[in-house]
Amino acid sequence: MAGEFQAGRGALQAIGSFVPGTARSLLTLVIAAWVLTWASATAAKSSETAGEYQVKAAFLYNFAKFVEWPDPASGPIRLCIVGDDPFGSNLEVTVRGKTISGHPIEIRRMNRGDNPRDCQIAFIRATEREARSVLELLQGASTLTVGESPNFARDGGMINFVLEDKRVHFEINPGAAQRARLKISSRLLSLARIVGN
Repeated sequence: MAGEFQAGRGALQAIGSFVPGTARSLLTLVIAAWVLTWASATAAKSSETAGEYQVKAAFLYNFAKFVEWPDPASGPIRLCIVGDDPFGSNLEVTVRGKTISGHPIEIRRMNRGDNPRDCQIAFIRATEREARSVLELLQGASTLTVGESPNFARDGGMINFVLEDKRVHFEINPGAAQRARLKISSRLLSLARIVGN
């Protein structure tokens, strides 16, 4: 944000050097008001995005409490982020000191091309086409797949985050979960929009 204000101040000085007297003062005030409004809107949008991913981090943790895997983990529950990580420290803060059925939670950030098949949960942050290729890679694996791209659940993902009226909702594809031998609690299903493929 400091960089944005510095850039705005530099623009004001540059414009001021070309505009004479009173007109310069008026133009300076107009541009200053615009810079402050723009910076304020940028900060609000950044805060809104941070809030969205705090909510999604809490959902990810809670999803794990309502899913049964065919082969229970003998070690930590691995929650993997595939693609860009939008969470910052939100996931660590959310799961710190918590367990799922007595298992600690391990967060892994994976690069494109890494294999997420040994993850119990994979949050796939990718374009629609990239998400499809990750889902293909995970076919046959008992990994709960969660995404946020359009049609993620309809394309074979299990849970998809959807923003409506600035609120986070989710849809579930029970068929995709069944094919991966995962059992999703009816309580979680009752809170979701059900989709299928």
